[in-house]
Amino acid sequence: MAVRNISDVNPNDNAAPLEVRVIRTWQPFLFQNEHCYLFVDSRGDAIEAYGNRRDKALFESKFSVGLCYRISKYLSKKARNSHNVVPSNATIHLGRSTIFEPIVGVDIPHQYFNFMPYESLRARENMHFLLTDYIGRFDRFTSDTRTTSGKRLMKFLLEDANERFIEVALWEEIADAVDKEALVNTPFPCIVAVTSMKVLRFKNLQLASTAATHLYGNPTIQDVSDLANRFRERYAGINMDDRYTLPIANILAKNPVDYMEVKFSCIASIVSYNPRRSWFYKGCTVCKKKLGSREDALICDDHHDAPQPKYLYCINCTIADSTGNATVTIFDIPFQSVIKIPCNELVIQ
Repeated sequence: MAVRNISDVNPNDNAAPLEVRVIRTWQPFLFQNEHCYLFVDSRGDAIEAYGNRRDKALFESKFSVGLCYRISKYLSKKARNSHNVVPSNATIHLGRSTIFEPIVGVDIPHQYFNFMPYESLRARENMHFLLTDYIGRFDRFTSDTRTTSGKRLMKFLLEDANERFIEVALWEEIADAVDKEALVNTPFPCIVAVTSMKVLRFKNLQLASTAATHLYGNPTIQDVSDLANRFRERYAGINMDDRYTLPIANILAKNPVDYMEVKFSCIASIVSYNPRRSWFYKGCTVCKKKLGSREDALICDDHHDAPQPKYLYCINCTIADSTGNATVTIFDIPFQSVIKIPCNELVIQ
């Protein structure tokens, strides 16, 4: 029987053989009794396959991720809204009788991506069943913490070809699989591709991982080579450690939406303080967030058992350099480094 291309697979077709490479595997969040795989063919098209989770060991005794096979005796079904890992109207159901015949000498890609540009992300906001692949330059890790429920949450920034940044949030096992040291130490520029992300809003647009998410550093595809060349041209002659040390006028000229998570430095003087704003607040001793009132008590929403509140600086002032001025808020540790007096002590005095 003639081999079929993935692009020609339709729901409820007869199971004409496919020649594919197995490139990913994951455990879906919504369907705990299933296990999923991603296949790609010689044209670079991809399709999702799934089988019963109890047969996972059987399937993986027949094939290995990264190798190529001729697959027959499968069922083609309609793609489910909850599994939009690839843009396809069909998916493949693997059964115990599905046949995997190893093949060699075929030119089938080792990876599959369907990158979305930054401009298209907003239209996918909170559409959790429509997953997104994205590519950009790794800038830096912004946090790596445990939530109050004990879950690991790692965040970093990606920069696109037009100097726009987006935060990537990786949860649990996805975060555990990331080699942070390798990303940080990769020679500039480190291009990162992330797959099957949800587009959310957390202060600003954010990409959040799903069970199907994979992260690739400098994958061997043309998009990476093109993007890396653009970053080399953009940052030619610039010390990457100093690229965000800017005069005030340059910082104010940037679009806050695109630079929400980017930290800037500038050399400036404090020229005035705002006497109409409070200069301290009562904060949580654990996370330093401002405490809220509830039933005549001050509590932290995240740390109910925290000790008594602590006075913390929040100084509203104006800074200036030769290019302009800006209103800023200076919080506890930075301001204490200026006046050398803890906020608690100053409030008592």
